[in-house]
Amino acid sequence: MIEYYSEVKLVHVLMALASGSLLFIHGLILMRRPGGFVSYTLRYLRYGIDTALITAALMLTNIVQQYPFINSWLSVKLLLLMVYLCLGQILLYTARTPQQRFIAWLLALVTLLYIFSVAKTHHGWGVFSPGLS
Repeated sequence: MIEYYSEVKLVHVLMALASGSLLFIHGLILMRRPGGFVSYTLRYLRYGIDTALITAALMLTNIVQQYPFINSWLSVKLLLLMVYLCLGQILLYTARTPQQRFIAWLLALVTLLYIFSVAKTHHGWGVFSPGLS
């Protein structure tokens, strides 16, 4: 299965970028429309992208034999992913005021950027890792 590593990693990276981009677009729509309406197409696209992202992540863990709760940086990524998904849910379904939506949106984007830094550095502290210059 190692021969598919580069393709699976590419799908994973593209889905992560697509998920972040879609969350950014959702946030912009929700900030501009006081009623907070987001089309069902965008909502279901989010589900599909996040499902493909998690599936590719599971495939990568199997290919490289590194697993969450064994490798600390993957544990951090998994926990932050749960936070990111919860903040997305709050943004799209729970937040009622523009201030709540903005805070959920901002926190979700910051969480996503931190996930990217953890993935890039392979260290749980991400960009705050000791020894990074």
